[in-house]
Amino acid sequence: MRLYEITGELVHILTAIHEQDGEVDEDMEARLDALELDLSSKVEGCCKLMREWELAAAGLQAEQRRLEKKRATLEKKRERLRSYVLNCLTSAEQWKVDAGNFTVRVNKARWSVEIEDASALPPEFVEVSERPRKKEIAEAYRRGETVPGARMREGNPSLVIK
Repeated sequence: MRLYEITGELVHILTAIHEQDGEVDEDMEARLDALELDLSSKVEGCCKLMREWELAAAGLQAEQRRLEKKRATLEKKRERLRSYVLNCLTSAEQWKVDAGNFTVRVNKARWSVEIEDASALPPEFVEVSERPRKKEIAEAYRRGETVPGARMREGNPSLVIK
């Protein structure tokens, strides 16, 4: 029996018990015992599978971190080599070089904006971002205060596996 079938059967039996004013006959008791055993073993199987996936994900995350470090090292090496080639070409005043399969060109420097004092900028050149501070709003609600434009709601239940 599948987990959702067990759950459905449990709901069906519990509804029948409720309709009989809480009376549990021997047949229902036997069905409940069997379902609880099935449910327990099915949930155990699901928990084992979740743990296996959790460990596999942790292993993949560790490998991802290792590969990220390796990628970062290669990118730094590439940038150092790129700077070296740029310095060599500018020192030799060579702005374009045919190098076998590659054509290398030195472009003019681009202009960029450097902000010296952001508070002195006119408003049309400033982007303002407003974000609600949810932690502070939740703390205010816990103290019994109301916050206009916000409300507290119950989140989703969570599953704890130990």
